[in-house]
Amino acid sequence: MILLLNNLPSGECKKEKQLQLVQILFRHGDRTPTRNLSMLTNAKPVTPQDWDPTTKLGLNIGQLTPRGMEMHYVLGNQLNNHYKAYNLLTDDGCYNNGEVWVNSTWLDRTHQSALSQLAGWFSHCTAMQSSNLFNNVHWRPVPVRTIPAHLDTLLLPEDVCPKFRSLLGTHHTRPEWQAKLDQSVSTQVCKDLLNGRATCKTSEVIDEIEKKMKFQDCKSGKSLGLTLSNLWKVADPLYCRSQHNQSVPSWLTSDVNDWLMKVSAWQMYEMFDGETERRLTGGPLVKHMLSNIKEKLAFLPNPSQADQDCVVEWNKTTERKKLILFSAHDTTISALLKTLNISDFDWEVSPPYASSVMVELWSEDDGQNPELRLLYQANSDYLNQKNLNNSLKFTNLSINGCDHACALSKFESLVANVLPVDFDSECRISKTMVQTVSENSTVAVLGVALALALLIVCVCIVRYFRSKTTKKKKSTVLSRTLFNDHDETL
Repeated sequence: MILLLNNLPSGECKKEKQLQLVQILFRHGDRTPTRNLSMLTNAKPVTPQDWDPTTKLGLNIGQLTPRGMEMHYVLGNQLNNHYKAYNLLTDDGCYNNGEVWVNSTWLDRTHQSALSQLAGWFSHCTAMQSSNLFNNVHWRPVPVRTIPAHLDTLLLPEDVCPKFRSLLGTHHTRPEWQAKLDQSVSTQVCKDLLNGRATCKTSEVIDEIEKKMKFQDCKSGKSLGLTLSNLWKVADPLYCRSQHNQSVPSWLTSDVNDWLMKVSAWQMYEMFDGETERRLTGGPLVKHMLSNIKEKLAFLPNPSQADQDCVVEWNKTTERKKLILFSAHDTTISALLKTLNISDFDWEVSPPYASSVMVELWSEDDGQNPELRLLYQANSDYLNQKNLNNSLKFTNLSINGCDHACALSKFESLVANVLPVDFDSECRISKTMVQTVSENSTVAVLGVALALALLIVCVCIVRYFRSKTTKKKKSTVLSRTLFNDHDETL
């Protein structure tokens, strides 16, 4: 026994790791459709009040429903219960502005989802429960940060990156895209949509749905043309209708609805296939999360040092944060999962309402031997009041090339190629493309200028010879030609 102990290398007494920081990206809750339903289907139109039958206040397109608010309130409550076991937050379950930071995209539904979830997170605060603030309403507002969409390179980079939009426009030329269009569809879907046919292809189903849906522009009435890339614009409102017991077309059977959702999910994940695409979409968020992690680790060895810093407001610094939330969209989660190159994931199902990706930082007390653990939850059907105090179901995620508990150094090496160095410059269209466009524009402008010059010369010549015929003075003719008739002719 003594010999065995003596053979242990000095300093190799294994220390227990603690949860130091949790960063959670989540999708908003249940919402109304993002497109006008009346132009998409012959089913009974839905009024704004139909989406909120309890209060009848009315909800327009793309708005969070009461069900969506409930989802996030329950989610916040359950996440608090889960992380309470790890002593993540202090202050007896109350909000501490030095420990919590929340970002949201600019849309109402993500902002409201964040507020609803925060109400659940801190519903256990004993200080609030015993206070008389707001006439015994036991709630405390928590700040949620947001910026305009055209500036949001963190949570909506695909909307502000010209290079990504340009690349996306070429995806339909990929072999995988054509293979998807030629893919055989289940016999039942073919029968439901194509007059009992036993076999059909994806492209044929899309064409048939376009005929049935009258997919048109709401202003001009012009057909928009249903394609693999915009099929979700039909699938989404139909899904919303079915979830709220609203009328749907008779051809939308459960098999057809499932097919629509799977193909829409394929198209969404496919947007982020390609190293450049991932670098420009999920890359900025991964880089931001890693920056938060490094600041936290630098702070851990000497946490008291920051207390002496009177220059920077300590609630604005990252190193003290223990919980960082990002309220966003299914595309944001999809981009993150694709950028991290997650293995063993169900890519046929898009992230449902209130789904979440948790990125946890674990290390020893002094920040040594850090590792990341990734979790995923997609319990949208489970998030309701009757399950308020029950436990969430988590799925462990692993990136290709690393275990679930992935050493930070290993993690960084695996994602290094998808982290943008300079997002703004990398998102610009290449100089070659810009130069080509510029050269073409210059040629076009010169051509127009030359044509105008020739036209002016011709006008002058015609006027000159007319002047000789009418025997008017040359000076008078030239003056009238250059300053009067010139504008009328052109």
